[in-house]
Amino acid sequence: MLRGHPDLFVTDASAVPAALTVNPSLTIAALAERASEAILARLAALGVTPRREIPPPG
Repeated sequence: MLRGHPDLFVTDASAVPAALTVNPSLTIAALAERASEAILARLAALGVTPRREIPPPG
């Protein structure tokens, strides 16, 4: 959860504690997918229904 923004969650490479010897893209994607499951479970426990569509920018 981003500080000051309780409805915004961010997952990125900062979850990887050290440099990997290979391209970390798949590892980062897997961590983000796993985090999304936990985020959805947390929202469901709070009775929040997440929006499935993403509005276009602007």
